Amino acid sequence: MDKRDLLRSFSKVHNKKLRLLEQENDPRIQQAEGILAGVQFSQDPVSPYLTVGQTPDGKTLKYNPNSGKLTGANTFQRATYLNGKLSPPQGKNPEDAFNKMLGYLVDEASPESDQPVIDPVLDERLTELGVDIKNPELVQPLVTLLDKAKASNFGREGGKNAINLVRSLVVDYPVVVKEGEFYRVEPRESSVERTFNLAEALNAIGSEGYCGKFQRTDKGDMVVYTDFGEGQEGTVFSKGKAKAIANMISDCDDIEEINVIQEAAKNLGGESNIRGNTLEYPPDLFALSRTYFKNQESLTEEQREKSKKLIKDIANRIELGIRSLIENRETWLRSAR
Repeated sequence: MDKRDLLRSFSKVHNKKLRLLEQENDPRIQQAEGILAGVQFSQDPVSPYLTVGQTPDGKTLKYNPNSGKLTGANTFQRATYLNGKLSPPQGKNPEDAFNKMLGYLVDEASPESDQPVIDPVLDERLTELGVDIKNPELVQPLVTLLDKAKASNFGREGGKNAINLVRSLVVDYPVVVKEGEFYRVEPRESSVERTFNLAEALNAIGSEGYCGKFQRTDKGDMVVYTDFGEGQEGTVFSKGKAKAIANMISDCDDIEEINVIQEAAKNLGGESNIRGNTLEYPPDLFALSRTYFKNQESLTEEQREKSKKLIKDIANRIELGIRSLIENRETWLRSAR
């Protein structure tokens, strides 16, 4: 019985993957442990849980001394390092993560088939879209964007937001379409062209006119444009992805804020809610307008401007609510046009 047969037998008894067992006998482990023994870790300035160290040849490592979690230059290089011993990590794809960590520490690339080109999720989706991910020139914009997003978003949450931002470029997405003074959100299907146009737009940090590619919605989402002019649609990024973009463009002042129409839910309750909220404003608009026109001669210029702004804001809220209703059920909207 050879070594592999012994490992197979042990695997069945102890319910451990054969590949993981083979890694535990990887000759690179001892070499990597020797490297780590000489690394001095100091407190990470952005996380109270992590320490940061550098290997003699300049590789950066992050380490949680409580859990033993060790991470290399990216989140797919991981290991557990406790009491001077290096072992595969807990969690998803431990073999791939550990193999990549060993290669990172001892300057040996793990087998090409085991390494994601950019990120496992991105690689799979790009391949589905027909992109040759083995072509380095083709995928470089996404690699660059991931690096830039991580550089502007720190800590565990920041790293997660950065990778989710880049992953969102290869899935179906929402856009804003201008409608009068407002913007309506509509769905779009993903495409290769859209993916790389957005990557190019986001990679152009610091270039002339860069800040003009962005808007912020009244809901806190970020909108990114890949082109300008009449009829252009901006891609909407929400939650953590919006936060990642906001951090990347923190040097941009006065980002334009736009009002987005909130579509009614596909049920009567959603429409009733919008209708009820909208009908709270007309009495305020009527009272404020009547008071303004009755007393405008006695108001100062500053008071007049402030009053007109309040009137306009309330009118906008009413219009925003009306536009959010579903016209095929709200038949009165057709006659109101």
